[in-house]
Amino acid sequence: MASCWYAVFCAILGLCLGQYKPDLVSSLPGLSEVPAFQQWSGYLPAGPGQYFHYWFAESQGNPAADPVVLWLNGGPGCSSMEGFLAENGPFHLHDNGTLYLNPDSWNKVANMLYVESPGGVGYSYAMAYGNPVAEENYQALQSFFTKFPDFAQNDFYVFGESYGGIYVPTLTAKIVKGSAAINLKVKIAKLQEVLLTSRLGQGLRACCLGKAFS
Repeated sequence: MASCWYAVFCAILGLCLGQYKPDLVSSLPGLSEVPAFQQWSGYLPAGPGQYFHYWFAESQGNPAADPVVLWLNGGPGCSSMEGFLAENGPFHLHDNGTLYLNPDSWNKVANMLYVESPGGVGYSYAMAYGNPVAEENYQALQSFFTKFPDFAQNDFYVFGESYGGIYVPTLTAKIVKGSAAINLKVKIAKLQEVLLTSRLGQGLRACCLGKAFS
């Protein structure tokens, strides 16, 4: 009887994780600690001849309920592996190149998806060019949720930095206008508050007034 239940459990597990398994990362060189989360890395079709490299790290909290957060580094042409390995990702690098767990990783509270975009950036590659990056990011995102359907109902957020200030709103607009079933959540800060309180706002005011800014 026990073996029967075990077989059923394995079958259910296979149904749930079968699509993930080819991209599952089971070990990493130079990492002495065992992560308390699952992670996957591979490629997402992003249109004809476009294949975007991704790395997806499950939340260390409650993966089934925590939001999915897409992170896009800017540039343009900057790899999102910088965010993954040097900023808010689950791992950081020692000076000798070995890995250690980042105690301040965003995947403490969210399922983190890092995508190298557009084609030609990092490990992403393209055999054809021509589509707007927003369209390619949108296609890659749909490919992600096809691979990981269990996360399609989670709240979804788009974050980025630098030229991500172009990638994030253009992709968000595609999601809002598109037909893909993505549970997008958008939080908009008041621009006036941002400009009055942030270093960015101080810099903009200084430039407009012709004053030096440090």
